[in-house]
Amino acid sequence: MPSQVRLRPAEASDAHLLFEFLNREDSLAGKQETREPIPWEDHQRWFANRLHDPHCLIFVILAEGDRPAGQVRLEEKGHGHEVDIYVDSGFRGQGIAAAAIEQAMARLTREEPSATVIAAVKESNAPSLALFRALGFQEVERHDGFVHFLAGSSR
Repeated sequence: MPSQVRLRPAEASDAHLLFEFLNREDSLAGKQETREPIPWEDHQRWFANRLHDPHCLIFVILAEGDRPAGQVRLEEKGHGHEVDIYVDSGFRGQGIAAAAIEQAMARLTREEPSATVIAAVKESNAPSLALFRALGFQEVERHDGFVHFLAGSSR
């Protein structure tokens, strides 16, 4: 079990932190759409739009005495709220991702009890595949090198 993990809603002042997380090589390697580093101006626009989008929950993951450990986002994509998570390499292997996803899903369920949660994970990303399976997500399809999951009904 991880040390105390909590989520804090992202704020405009978190733009640089999330920009750094986004553009790390290990973050870009797992993305479905983004392949190259994102310019600061593009990120600022994107981030401001997400902060004001009522169908997007974005959080900073805090661990070890409220140190920023990553981010988790649940964003409505038309067919469900898609999970996007990044945990800084220094915090991996401690159960932080699982705790953050569970907390984010619990908050979403409070706001939208019938919300569907989905995830797309690169087939080569064994740790993330294991994470979503351990959280009870069910594989629904594979295409373009990604495994697509649906959160189990027992969440």
